Amino acid sequence: MSKRQHSSTASESNLADTSIIDLPVFETPNSNKQNKQTKKRGKKSKTEQDKTNQKSMADFVTKTAIEKTETSIETRLDEICSKLSNVLTKNDTSLIKNIIKETLEEIKEKFLGSVLKKLEIMEGSVFEHKNEIDALKKQIKDQKSEIDAMKEKQCEAEFSHVSSLNDLEQYGRRNSIRISGLPNDTDQQSSIDVAEQSVNMLNQKLGLRLGITDVDVAHRLGKYISNKSRTVILKFVRRQTKVDVMKRAKLLKGTGIYLNEDLTKTNAEVLASLRLKEPDIVEKAWSRDGKLFVRYRGQERIELVSSDKYRLWLAKPWPNKNQVKSGTTYARKVSDGGNSRPANRT
Repeated sequence: MSKRQHSSTASESNLADTSIIDLPVFETPNSNKQNKQTKKRGKKSKTEQDKTNQKSMADFVTKTAIEKTETSIETRLDEICSKLSNVLTKNDTSLIKNIIKETLEEIKEKFLGSVLKKLEIMEGSVFEHKNEIDALKKQIKDQKSEIDAMKEKQCEAEFSHVSSLNDLEQYGRRNSIRISGLPNDTDQQSSIDVAEQSVNMLNQKLGLRLGITDVDVAHRLGKYISNKSRTVILKFVRRQTKVDVMKRAKLLKGTGIYLNEDLTKTNAEVLASLRLKEPDIVEKAWSRDGKLFVRYRGQERIELVSSDKYRLWLAKPWPNKNQVKSGTTYARKVSDGGNSRPANRT
């Protein structure tokens, strides 16, 4: 049964119940007539009421349909709004760009803040390490300076020790001379033969009166070579005898025989350096009593060569061999009689 049919049936039953209640208990002829009229009116009112009910039902159906339509429209509008909300207009794009830009700026600031903080921490750590490195460098530099100072002191001490040994060795040779060019050299020549030969030459050439007892020891240096005369070392008993002999050494000029002091290896090398390494500066260099003397060009003053200047002259380079006179060696220059004559000065 439809909703409309149910409503009509309910109205009819209500009307029937009402008409039963409205019937009187006792009816008269007039009342019958009235009843008939009442029935007619009832039918008429019933018809009108049905029409009214039908109209109300139509209105209800129409209203319900309108409400449904409105609900459907609202739903559709919501869907459209929901879809339109995902559609960006030009203004919306600019707005979103601004939002994105602001968001990126905020992220950038936060990121940069974090990076800057980390950089500050790293800079602090680097600064601390730099300070530590600088302190270590300074410490190393100080230690290096101390080591250099210690090395210099050690070198000075070693040089002083070597110089002392050299002076001591030279002092032990204070009574000795070297004779170069003494003839009649033979193999396995004895010390007595060398002493007698040397004393005879000195007495003959220098006008001295020496005896074999004035000689402590005499011998030739090096290995015997035929047709060559080895150098003779002659040591006197008394130092004064050596001084007297060296005073007359200039008398041997032109004989091919040369007299020189018996110098240590260091003193001989320094003397050779003075004579050969800078001839434009040094005019003369000689030895006396184991000490070295020099006179520079343009000066009259004679200068004693101290031991602290030995290293300076030894460090200078030797001249080329072609700058030295032919037939002259460095060793020969040390014992050269031409430059040894100033040794006779007192």
